[in-house]
This record gives sequence, C-alpha cells and structure tokens, in this order.
Amino acid sequence: MLSLSNCRCLTDEAITNICHLSSITALSLDGCRCLTDIALECVSHLYQLSKLDLSQCDLITDKGLKHLHDLTYLEDLSLGWCRSITDHGLDILASQPRRSETLRNMCLARCQISGPRIGHVGKLEALTELNLNGCTMIGSNALATTLQMLSNLITLDVSYCPNILRTSWQGKIDTLSSLDLCYCGVRDSHIANWSSLPSLKELNLDSCLVTDWSIAHLADNHVVPNLTSLDFSDTDLTDLGMSHIPKFKKLSHLSLFYCGISNSGLRYLSSMSTLEALNLDSRDISDDGLHHLRNLQNLKSLDIFSGRVTDIGCAHIAKIQSLQSLELCGGGVTNLGCAHLATLKNLTSLNLSQNDRITNTGASSLIALTKLKALNLSNTRVNAGSLQVLSNLSHLQSLALYGCNDIHDLDQIRALPTLKCLRVDGFSEDDGKVEGESCSNANADSDDGNEELASGVFHNDSSSFGSSSSYDNNSDIIEDSDLEYEQLNSDDNRDGDESLLSEINDDGEDILMEILG
Repeated sequence: MLSLSNCRCLTDEAITNICHLSSITALSLDGCRCLTDIALECVSHLYQLSKLDLSQCDLITDKGLKHLHDLTYLEDLSLGWCRSITDHGLDILASQPRRSETLRNMCLARCQISGPRIGHVGKLEALTELNLNGCTMIGSNALATTLQMLSNLITLDVSYCPNILRTSWQGKIDTLSSLDLCYCGVRDSHIANWSSLPSLKELNLDSCLVTDWSIAHLADNHVVPNLTSLDFSDTDLTDLGMSHIPKFKKLSHLSLFYCGISNSGLRYLSSMSTLEALNLDSRDISDDGLHHLRNLQNLKSLDIFSGRVTDIGCAHIAKIQSLQSLELCGGGVTNLGCAHLATLKNLTSLNLSQNDRITNTGASSLIALTKLKALNLSNTRVNAGSLQVLSNLSHLQSLALYGCNDIHDLDQIRALPTLKCLRVDGFSEDDGKVEGESCSNANADSDDGNEELASGVFHNDSSSFGSSSSYDNNSDIIEDSDLEYEQLNSDDNRDGDESLLSEINDDGEDILMEILG
C-alpha cells in the first residue's frame, strides 16, 4: 500500500511520478486537496488497484471519475467529502465494467447525491459497506428501494441524514449487521416499524429523538436479539428504560453519555457480564452509582469523563481488574484516588485531567501501572518533579500535561525514554506538528523501546487525549472542513490515544520523491 494521506501540497504533477508503479494494490490520497481530475488520469494506469481513498480531494469532479473505467479490480472506493461529486458521477461509476461484481465498500459521505439518483447505487450488487453520511438530499423512500436491491449489504452509515428513516425499512435491511443513524431525527414511531432484524449487531441512535419506549420495543420484542453494540447517547433514555438493557444478552459495547439516567439506573447493569466498553459520561453519575459496576469483570473500557467521581468512586472502580482504559475528569479525584486506581494492573490508557487536587504524590502512585501507554494529567497540580518518577513507566508513549507548572526543560523530558508524544503549554513554536513518529501511533502495540522523543506539541486541549473535537480553535492548523470531516468520523470525540491528531506534513512532493528514491 502507498499512503500519501494529508500531503496537502501534493500536486497532479507529483502523481504522474507513481503511475508506473503498476503493482500497487492500495493507494490513499486522503486529504490531498490540491489534486484534480488530472491526477485520476494518472491513477488510471494503476490497473491492479483494489483500494483507492480520495476523501477530501475537493477538486475532483464527476468528469474525473471516468478515468477509473479500467480499474476493474477496485473493491474499496472512498469519495467522502468530495463535494463536487454529484448524481452524474454516481451514474458513471455504476456503469463501469465489473463495478457491480467487484466494488464492495464505497464511501459517498457529503457528496451531492439526490434522492432519485441514489438508485444507481442499487446496481452495485456486490456492496457490503455503504457510507452516505451527510447526504441530506437522499429521501427515505428512494433509499429504501435501493437497499432492497443490495442483498449483500452488511454495514450502512446514514448518519446526519435528517428524516432518513421516515419510511419503514423492515424487510429491506435484513442482512445488515451495522446501522448508523446518529443525528437522523429518528423517533419512537420509526423504531416501531421494526419487527425483526436478526443480523443487526451494531446500532447507533446517538442524538436521536428516541425514548424509553424504543429500548423497550427493541428488547421485549426480540427485534435485535444479536445486538452487541448500542449507542443511545444524548437521547431521552431514563432509569425506567435502563431496566430493559440487560435483555440484550450479547451486548458488549454500550454508550449512554448525556442521557437522563442517574445512579439508580446503573443497578440494571450489574449483571451484564458481557460488557466490555461502557460510556456513562454525565454529571448525574457519581460514587453511589459506581458501586453497581464492581462485578463487571470483563469490562475493558470505562468513560465517566464528567461524572462527579471522588476517591470513594475510585475504590469501587479498582474492583474492576479487567479495565484497560479509564477516563475520570470530573474534578473530584485526589492523590488517594490515584492510589486506588494504581491497583488496576491492566490499564494502558488513563485520563485524570481536570482533577486539580492531584499532585506529584498521586502521580507517584501511578508508576505501579506498568502497562500504561497513555496518561493525561492536564490541569492537575503535577509539576516537573513528576517527570523523573513517571520515567519508571517503561511503556509510556503519550503524556499530556496541559496547565501543569514548570514543564519546560528538555532535559527533564528526556527522562522519559519511551515517550513518543508530549503535550504541554507553550513548549514549541511548532504547535500542531510532530517531529519523528506521529502521535497517532503512540498507543500502538509496540515494545520498540528507545525511539527518539517526538518533541512537537499538540493543540492546547487540557481534557482530551487529542481527538477531533479538541482543536476547534486551531484554525491555522486545520481548516473548517477538516474539522467537520474528523468530527463526523470519530467514534467518540474525546476517547483516548487511538484518535490522536496525526502528523500533518505539507511537503507532499518531497515525501513522494523520497518514497520513489
């Protein structure tokens, strides 16, 4: 695979220098925003391509898609955020040789596709994954008809498509295992049309207008008996609806942040032994509710970002020895809480930012977490004296200390030999860039050891590990459309190191020349 993602100054001329690499099977040009249809004419000579990512290539038009005619092995095509792609371009794609037999994954997010012409997608009978995120002109009836033609479809993303579920899709999406409907205005009356979706495993209703009734309908009528992942965040779910959630016997991932649930509602989760990831971010969640989670011994990820958790709650959480990722940023944790959390021997990612009563003493307790790779102590009272102590964390690769005092001496930082990504206030004039290895790889499963410290500094967000919602103010680094792209493609806009801002390198042509030797 050849990846030139985010080489923002890469030009059509540079792409001509790779058109002779006929053995390439995967090419990523995601974010190469200077490329035009001429670049696709060069790409047309890469006859072995099976995967092509053109996301955010804003200057590519319908006319350029004609150059894909001879790429008959293409299985994965991304045109997300190519806002000049319209119905005509979709017609061109669907009519190309072998496209209906080979194309399996297609992203059309934010393309200008209208309702009547979405039928062209129905010709692509081999599709298993389809992303229509933000294609707001598509109507419910037209899409329902198209879905009925796609008998192999497994994954469908229609998030940010208002009223897309106005028509019943029952009988048209029986093969789906993943359905994303976040921000679609789905209501209880729409869910009522579902009677049986036995293949559905992942359902996202984030920020929809659904209530306890929908949960009861899905659970009590066995509409989705094989559900493993449910996102009901920012809905009108209450403690009453929580009583139905344990009826999803295979559920492993559950997100309920910003719902109307309280500590009392958490008691219904106490018997859910299959849970592996749980998001309960809410100021209504406190120590009393965490008592109900103590027996979830398969739980690997727990996010109570803004919950009113104190040291008492930390003692409850310390009983969940399976935890690998934890976020507690509500301000109530002190050094004693750190001592409790230090018994979680499997933790690899820990976010304790905003807890301003944590000092170097609390940081010292955390050195018992020998598997820790990512740590956020931003806006605590930790200072430079903690760096020498934290150097004992032999796997630590990412450290955030925004708002902490006296973090300015490179010699102190070099005490952390395995660190790849450091975020502090005002450390470098090159904020937003990383030298050496990208921070996006800082949480990779690697034991390489003594890589040189990536000395750049990321955006100044004290509470997040660096995900997309955190850099809204850095307009000099990332343009508005990039923010939209990152925000809508993030599973959780605050979750740890897996969503760290990647290195951006504008010297695209030099990179290409280096690749070609």
